[in-house]
Amino acid sequence: MDLQWQMQDQTQRLAGMLSKPKVDEATALQQLDQVLNVEREVKRAHIGLLITIKSTLTPEQQALQQTALEERIPEFDVVIPTAAVPGRPAPRLIPTSAVERMRPGSVIVDLAAESGGNCELTEPGEVVERNGVTLVGLTNLPSTMPYHASMLYSRNVQALLLHLAPGGELTLDWSDEITSGACVAGKQEGAAT
Repeated sequence: MDLQWQMQDQTQRLAGMLSKPKVDEATALQQLDQVLNVEREVKRAHIGLLITIKSTLTPEQQALQQTALEERIPEFDVVIPTAAVPGRPAPRLIPTSAVERMRPGSVIVDLAAESGGNCELTEPGEVVERNGVTLVGLTNLPSTMPYHASMLYSRNVQALLLHLAPGGELTLDWSDEITSGACVAGKQEGAAT
């Protein structure tokens, strides 16, 4: 496979931008660069949010950041804002207008809900729906994890027992990968000497 075809194949898979079977190398490289620029933009946006958490922005910087976020948020199906400053109200990063432009079925999990939330529509301690967008404003979200972890574990144990004892009768098939991997010892065929 020549370099031109490899670049075309990579570009098609990464960006889905090409529609013709033959593309020159320069075009393929340009399109690949566009994909990489999107990745760089996402990283810059993430770094920008981390900086927001660690330092206070000037009003001009806040307005610029707010405008950029408001433009991009409607493109996403899931948004998880985490900006919280200890001892102060959480900064409002997601305005109502951005939520109104999100697709129905989208979700915002506001991890800063305990200090007021990063979304204007967040209701601390509640899960609400606005314009088809679910806003999760639960406070102390980590405290809900043990319940779910226990449910997942008990479901796995139940599936293993049903596999080892179909119909309620223990049937160990040592050639089965699950059975042989789960059992530490088995019944010996002869008496020990």
